[in-house]
Amino acid sequence: MTGPLKVETIPEASIIALAALWHEGWHEAHDHLVSSSDATTRSRVRFAERLYAARLSGRMV
Repeated sequence: MTGPLKVETIPEASIIALAALWHEGWHEAHDHLVSSSDATTRSRVRFAERLYAARLSGRMV
């Protein structure tokens, strides 16, 4: 693949799997950098919501 991945080109069926991957990676890399209350707001559902919204609007997440 060349160039950045555009969220609007991701198939809708892939959003949940990508959100799970993003969630896992975010928590692995960031949990120790933010407060525990801030980390708990980063749920798989929240990451999926952000991907769905970005896909519809054409913006990056």
